[in-house]
Amino acid sequence: MSKQIAVLSDTHGLLRSEVLEKIVGCDVIIHGGDINRQKILEQLEKIAPVYVVWGNNDKE
Repeated sequence: MSKQIAVLSDTHGLLRSEVLEKIVGCDVIIHGGDINRQKILEQLEKIAPVYVVWGNNDKE
């Protein structure tokens, strides 16, 4: 059984619609840091389980 994994980084508080279109249907999302806003995580969690790394620009 194969899984689709989305790997993102450096969204800096902006989750572009082009990115959302690509990751819809993924089984897991890995975000490599510099998210900057909690709402980005909340959007991603609606799609799939999210694993994140704390980036040097992440304050929240």
